[in-house]
Amino acid sequence: MGVRKRDLVSWSSLISCYSNNDMEFEAIVRFIDMIELGYCPNEYGFCAVITAYMFVKGDCDLESAKKVYNKMPERNAVTWTLMITHYMQMGHASYALELFLDMVVGGNVPYQFMFSGVIYASAE
Repeated sequence: MGVRKRDLVSWSSLISCYSNNDMEFEAIVRFIDMIELGYCPNEYGFCAVITAYMFVKGDCDLESAKKVYNKMPERNAVTWTLMITHYMQMGHASYALELFLDMVVGGNVPYQFMFSGVIYASAE
């Protein structure tokens, strides 16, 4: 049957489904398709494609994920947490702390559970 009317919600959902089902390459391709068709991604689409980049190549593709993240027009607690968590998981505690400080200085309120990760990163 397929999607009759494509919109930002359907694109973001599709990308997220691919990303969450071990089809990271397909998620990235659909993200590019969405942009080429003139859709401006929301935070859900950005989160899904950042996650896909992280899992395609691991540490070496952290830079690609960072480039996507830096192009986001708006960041919220979810997108900040995603990047900070990935930096910590990849062993880049200093980058995670730097992002955390950027988040707080920018007036964003972190999730409570993020503090344990920041304390852990500080200990590293």
